Amino acid sequence: MKFMSIPPPPPPSLKTAVMSPDCVIVVWNGLVEDYQPLKNELISVKLFKLTLNAYKERVNLERKHRDNLPALSDDKIKELYNRTKSHEWELFSYYPPDENDKDYRHKTVFLLEPKATGKNSFGRDGDVFY
Repeated sequence: MKFMSIPPPPPPSLKTAVMSPDCVIVVWNGLVEDYQPLKNELISVKLFKLTLNAYKERVNLERKHRDNLPALSDDKIKELYNRTKSHEWELFSYYPPDENDKDYRHKTVFLLEPKATGKNSFGRDGDVFY
């Protein structure tokens, strides 16, 4: 007789957990080593990323006008692009590019913000209020 093991159920995803009325979602604050509840709102922000084509234009333009050097090959540009932070998504809080700007890709993300608990803790830089 063979016994079959039943795999454990997968952990709940954020979507299914939020649907449950008895579920409370909190975040871990590693700075003070305590949990914090979340605010009941999502904050929508736009993130931007410089395209590889725009990066290529900027690097070669700078090489030509500032250093009087020839343009780099596409392979070298791609290598430099991946080594820098140019290929990562970032938040432009002061002067975001226009959504129609061909030099940038954009996407909307939602942030979860912790609630202030009114507690404080002591860290190496002094009191931390959270």
